[in-house]
Amino acid sequence: MIEIKNINVSYNQQIVFKDSQIIIPDGQLTAINGKSGSGKTTLFYIIGLISCAKGYEYSYNGRNIDITDDHLKSTLRKSKIGFVFQDKNLHEYLTIEENLKLYCLIAGLEYTQEKANTLLEKVHLTIDPQTKTEVLSGGEKQRLAIACALIKEPDIIIADEPTSALDDTNTKIIIELLKGIAHDGKMVIIATHNQNILKDCDIVYHLKNNQILLDETINKDIVVSDIKETKISSKFYKWYTHFQFGKGKLEKFIFAVIPIFSIFLCIFLYAMKDSLASQYKQSLNQFANNEVLVENKTNLISDKGIDLLGRIQGVRNIYPVYKNTTNELLINEKKISLNKPIQVVSYYDYQTEKIHTNWQNKTGDIYLSFRLSEELKINKDSNIQLDNLNLTKNKFKIKGVLYEDYFLTQSQQSYIIYVPYQYFQESETNAVLLQLNDFESFLGITDKINEINPLYSTIISQDKYLAQISNLEIYTSNLSTFVTIVCSLVIFILVISQFFTINNQKYELTVLKANGLSNKEIFKMMLILFLQTIVKTTISVICLLLTSKLIVYILGINLKIFTITTLYLSIIFILGIYLAPTILSTLLICHYDVEKLLRF
Repeated sequence: MIEIKNINVSYNQQIVFKDSQIIIPDGQLTAINGKSGSGKTTLFYIIGLISCAKGYEYSYNGRNIDITDDHLKSTLRKSKIGFVFQDKNLHEYLTIEENLKLYCLIAGLEYTQEKANTLLEKVHLTIDPQTKTEVLSGGEKQRLAIACALIKEPDIIIADEPTSALDDTNTKIIIELLKGIAHDGKMVIIATHNQNILKDCDIVYHLKNNQILLDETINKDIVVSDIKETKISSKFYKWYTHFQFGKGKLEKFIFAVIPIFSIFLCIFLYAMKDSLASQYKQSLNQFANNEVLVENKTNLISDKGIDLLGRIQGVRNIYPVYKNTTNELLINEKKISLNKPIQVVSYYDYQTEKIHTNWQNKTGDIYLSFRLSEELKINKDSNIQLDNLNLTKNKFKIKGVLYEDYFLTQSQQSYIIYVPYQYFQESETNAVLLQLNDFESFLGITDKINEINPLYSTIISQDKYLAQISNLEIYTSNLSTFVTIVCSLVIFILVISQFFTINNQKYELTVLKANGLSNKEIFKMMLILFLQTIVKTTISVICLLLTSKLIVYILGINLKIFTITTLYLSIIFILGIYLAPTILSTLLICHYDVEKLLRF
């Protein structure tokens, strides 16, 4: 027996119940009668421990129930109360059998096919249990809803307008069914305004003038019952999450594929950005000399200065630069004098890898600038003799002539002869050549050199590469910005999509809460769904990345599509897409007012 006293409920400053009470006995079909807006549904939610109303006294089989104890109320709704709502009982995407199994597992009971068949026979639902619920008629759905309530083996059945959308034949079937259940010892409460139904009920309450009025006195023999806590088994979580992934397969497939390919697109764009930037860098490093000439116009560069220059970040090696000047030389034993000075400068073996020449001999020692070769009318067979320059060797065969307007970093005058450094006898110099690791090392190099000695001047022969470095920075920055915007937009759209997808489950989850699932159990269920989604999406993205890597490898494309970085990015994207909406939606769902949602 249920006894509720001191019921006081108001909505929008309108009194619904004032100092009212109600008793629901066992073994009787109890009807709640009243016109629309009189409070039938409100009273039902109070009886079913769904209502947020406060202040009333609730007694179940002689035990007082603390209506502020959500855990206790959830326990009662799980195993003691079965609901038959007007239109929110069933999960349309499940079969008849799957709906029965769902409610059985909620109550913590073992599901068997025999139990399901017995209940279906009892409610006169002789249809294949594998039939989808969505194809059932209104009467069949109501009978299935009653079966779902009964499979929980509750003491109380609450049916809100169970015949409102049924014809007379189905109405009679449902009422006879509910009456039979009541006479089997259950507390069965129905809401109705149909006078013919009221005649078949054992007890009738009328809702008038904010009161709950009884037609006749009720025998109040009470047997105090114990309330055992019912815990949701792991079978329920496993089974429910399995069907969540199976629900609306095409829709689920679309919503699974879109994030996977969107994440892949983001990863691909990042990989493409890095690949293009890397190729640009390689191209610049291939053609740029990556050298800086440092000169002291007033003095020699000391050993300490050379040591400090060598410690600059990005400097690979440091070489002394030796220079001499002459106006005379012998070409094929013929003396030549020029009005302009000829600069004789040291060069190093590594520089020959990137030197640009009009022509080049397989053998030879020295290189000539283009202007000087034109002035001297040099050919491939010419030999040059340099005297009085303090060189360990004075006769040289020409190795090549540089392009017009192309010079090595150590000197950029018009008339230059580049001689291998080992033929110079000097040990001190006022100039050194810094060989850098790559072209990016140019950035800020001048400031670092000036910090060592403000008197040092720097010369970078390939100034055009500095502009290209700047262009690369702009290009990389713009590409990064574009990729970031695209990825952020994709993630934002997916997050919103996931939020609404989860939020659309609120009515389904509301029914589960009404049937006894606590907020903790709802959160656990959503967490399991989240983890399963994360695992499946991560595996799918990794497989897609590996497949792409294989395709890229077969096609011979230099694109690092699968790396530790892209894997980390994938995981970050996946967590970003699913974690925030899952947590936010779950928190919202846990705070939903079940009573309000069931009214819509």
